[in-house]
Amino acid sequence: MSVLVINGFLPSLSLDAILVQILNHVAPDIAIQGDKLRLVQLHLSEPLALLIHSLDSPTLRLYKNQQILSTLAAIKWIKIVASVDHVNAPLLFDSLKSHRYNFIWHNATTYRPYHIELISDPSTFLSGGSSATASVGGLQGIKNVLNNLTSNSGALYLLLLQNQLPLQSEGNESATQV
Repeated sequence: MSVLVINGFLPSLSLDAILVQILNHVAPDIAIQGDKLRLVQLHLSEPLALLIHSLDSPTLRLYKNQQILSTLAAIKWIKIVASVDHVNAPLLFDSLKSHRYNFIWHNATTYRPYHIELISDPSTFLSGGSSATASVGGLQGIKNVLNNLTSNSGALYLLLLQNQLPLQSEGNESATQV
């Protein structure tokens, strides 16, 4: 059985690239145009395993991407082995997608800190990357979190920020005077 490894935690990952990789493997001589999912369904004739790290990553959890991945999982020739990091990952999949995936859940917690697990991926904040916004889906992720706060929570958050900013500038001034 052939195996395709998909690192879902990579910010640059796209579902289109996954489908192209599958097509390059199962039908290297065809022109890849049009509906790639349909081409995979037509040309796949031998077992293929997809090993997906972080099926619950921001890129792969998008509705359209989950729809396509669960459709791939329903193909008789494809077997998917996936990991998830989100504690509520089962809630990310509606009943149709769960049925298509036909999940068998196993808890395989390593109890290792994320910064050790992700040490080989420099693009994530937890591995020591320079961008704190990378761990929450960039600025769009931060905007989504702030937009979904209740009015009381938003007011409290604003109050905390207003009190924190003067402390931050005081800390910078004392650091530069040393």
